[in-house]
Amino acid sequence: MCWSFGDLMVAPKRIIIVGDGTGGICTANKLSARIPPENAEIMIVGNSPKLSYRPAGLAISLGSRDYRKYSKDVRFLLNSKISYRRDTVEGVDARNKNILTKSGNRYDYDYLVIASGLRPSPEDIPGSDGEAKHFQDFNHAAELHTLLDGMTEGDLVIGSPDSVYSPTSSFEFAVLADEFLGRKGVRNKIDIKFFFPGEEILPIGSVSTRMMEVLGRKNISCTENFSPKRVSQRNGEIASEEGALLKYNLLVMPQPMKGQGFVCKSGLAEKNCLMPVQEATLQNEKFPEIFGVGDAVDFKTMYVPKTIGSTVMQSGVVAEELSRELGGKYTDREYRGEAPLHVYCGDKLAFSVNVKQGDANIGRDASLDYHFRQTGSDEYFSVLVRGMI
Repeated sequence: MCWSFGDLMVAPKRIIIVGDGTGGICTANKLSARIPPENAEIMIVGNSPKLSYRPAGLAISLGSRDYRKYSKDVRFLLNSKISYRRDTVEGVDARNKNILTKSGNRYDYDYLVIASGLRPSPEDIPGSDGEAKHFQDFNHAAELHTLLDGMTEGDLVIGSPDSVYSPTSSFEFAVLADEFLGRKGVRNKIDIKFFFPGEEILPIGSVSTRMMEVLGRKNISCTENFSPKRVSQRNGEIASEEGALLKYNLLVMPQPMKGQGFVCKSGLAEKNCLMPVQEATLQNEKFPEIFGVGDAVDFKTMYVPKTIGSTVMQSGVVAEELSRELGGKYTDREYRGEAPLHVYCGDKLAFSVNVKQGDANIGRDASLDYHFRQTGSDEYFSVLVRGMI
């Protein structure tokens, strides 16, 4: 297919999106809506037959059994104009503008979007794999629920392993576990302890202060500056880089996370395999035809929580930037670190947080924000990943 420009016939550009998670699907759908098919071929490469609503792991760990509404087939969520390749990307040749996949295929691109998300790296904390329970996927969330439901006394230790994975979900689990155990009538026999690596739960002081207030009301003790170093199943304890120890009967901690290996292998990243980008446009610093979206990217000068909200906002910026390049619909827009989210704070309440350029506006505790969290999967599948916002 070609399109004419005066007397010239110009082949459509090829945009390849690596990753079929939230960032990849959302970006592909937004591009498809903004750029005419005669201007660009949009291809997404990934190997996930289903897309799962990640925050649902929290609900499942606390007793929800309605798994079906929390995942959808990837093809069902993609616009029909998008080409989908079920494959795994193993390398990017940025100088020659092509990608190599596990099946041996090599695809040329004019523009590339890295939306490949994160990978677990439990080896970074020896002893944690299998011993530290988590809710990052539905099977592990169901296992955690069984263990929490059977707990009658002892120490429940909850925390965040590093700065890559947003600690917000660990905070929410601590708050909701307090209520879950209270309903079972065993909360007074269980000591809940919460730890985090830095001096604040989040590197946004106002949000961290609000979280600490909530934990205080719930009689949940906090240990700051606790960077997990190793876990001892035999002794039932977790040790920190700072030399502290916490005893546990049940340890709940997300797995440490890094970017995908091919990003480092291809020379697009170093630290944690997260790709540095220009913050306003989300373009790679060395190769401006490469963009990054979601968990796969690294911001040098501002803190951006790795959430669905920040990923959706970034996908819109990338789609509009490429629209401008290829003559489709666009508005002049830059990314300023926007990351909207709703945070559970107990008693069927939640508060809204709107992060922008490393600062945040925080709403009051409200039942409406709680409702938004409870029905989040409906909006996620019907509106957000389809690129309608």
